[in-house]
Amino acid sequence: KDSAIVAIFKKGDIRDCGNYRGISLLSIPGKVYALLLLDQLSDRMEATVLEHQAGFRRGRSTSDHLFSLNQILSDAFEYNVPTHTCFIDLRKAYDTVNRPALWRVLHQSGLSGKLQRLLRELHTNTTATVKAFGTTSAPFNITNGVRQGCVLAPALFNIFLDHIIRIALSNSNDGVTIQYTVGPRKFSLRANHRQSELIQILLYADDMAVVCDSPEGLNRLVSSIDNISQSWGLDISQPKTENLSVDRHHQQPTPNITLRNHPIKQVSEFKYLGRTFSEIPNLDAEISCRLSKANASFYRLTAPLYRRPEISLRTKIKIFRSTVLPTLLYGSETWAPLQSHVRRLETFQIKCLRYILRIRWATHGNISHNSIRKRCFNISSIATSLRINRLRWFGHVVRMDKSRLPRKLLFGKPANVARPRGRPFANWRQCVTNDLKSIHQLDTCIASANSRAEWRKIIHQGPKQLRSNRSSRLRHSTRIQRK
Repeated sequence: KDSAIVAIFKKGDIRDCGNYRGISLLSIPGKVYALLLLDQLSDRMEATVLEHQAGFRRGRSTSDHLFSLNQILSDAFEYNVPTHTCFIDLRKAYDTVNRPALWRVLHQSGLSGKLQRLLRELHTNTTATVKAFGTTSAPFNITNGVRQGCVLAPALFNIFLDHIIRIALSNSNDGVTIQYTVGPRKFSLRANHRQSELIQILLYADDMAVVCDSPEGLNRLVSSIDNISQSWGLDISQPKTENLSVDRHHQQPTPNITLRNHPIKQVSEFKYLGRTFSEIPNLDAEISCRLSKANASFYRLTAPLYRRPEISLRTKIKIFRSTVLPTLLYGSETWAPLQSHVRRLETFQIKCLRYILRIRWATHGNISHNSIRKRCFNISSIATSLRINRLRWFGHVVRMDKSRLPRKLLFGKPANVARPRGRPFANWRQCVTNDLKSIHQLDTCIASANSRAEWRKIIHQGPKQLRSNRSSRLRHSTRIQRK
């Protein structure tokens, strides 16, 4: 029950205390005890929490909502359906949970008896100290909130927030409606869509994205969530709550979304779950952000790692693969990049590999990229990695339960609208279709993807076959030129 609180800086002004997150450091026996309770609580949470909550749940990750929001916004742009997304930030969400209200919510959700009693005892008579600047404060009592740093906190908060959102959205028909195919036998961009789904909100713990196809409807949704949240002790931070609108032909005036009679800031870009979304669904801003972060990740290790000759090349490449590439390609399974984007990423990768190998452009400018990758233990090109990531995610979504939101969006489209005439907008589905064609799996992908082992084998053998075919074509063209 005793904890030590340390402040972790998030972002913004370092002098603003609101830009720090308090993390509770707990004892090891306390964590083990909490894990035992979490094992019992998780099953209850999975059975009761909304499908639209993806935070801290088994089999879910940020990729679920990155993909879902990407599909919603790109489809809105392609089908010319104005769509508005309000990103809501709760002020000190975990720290402001009202504990008596939390126990009522747990009781209403069917959690009672011994487990609830143990949870209440764990959160009764809790004390904490604050560690800062090498000193520790005197202990003080904590009567509110769930402790960030405790493994139980995310599950308890999810159940509490789920109850609030259910009440707020219970009588609303505002949102974005899609039509989808339940059990397609073939992946097609022209499938018949029979079922419909109303999407109003995406949740990842306390990160909320409220979506609607009209400014008036979005105002009603935001106002309802704000009123119900306040009645249960949670408070929306207006300065950090922003709105992003996708309107291809600017059919609607700039939306006036308000919170407590104050206008919400209208933005052209917003970073949600680590990815930058734009009012025009392209990857320009996101690629620039990924390159900046990956560049910082690489150069942090130049002096202690990449410049040291006593460290083996294999070790350097392993660390490059495990630190820089994940930063560079975060969320890439949901991307639909242009060739210009891929070239920028490839250029960065080759620049880093040349630095590791100590190959200078001035003296070795004619060395091919393939030769460099072979010397780095056949590291994959960015284009190959992007293709594998997309196909891996495609197989994962296909294997999801039919009630899952990413699966509905994969096989869905905006309801009751037709795509405008003209060249189709370059989107994720088209990228995956091209990937499937390249490995000759377009007609059989659904059946193949249902087997995880088989699908993994297919998507990793596909790039090898592509490289082999490309080499054969080059050899053939060389022979013809010699003749």
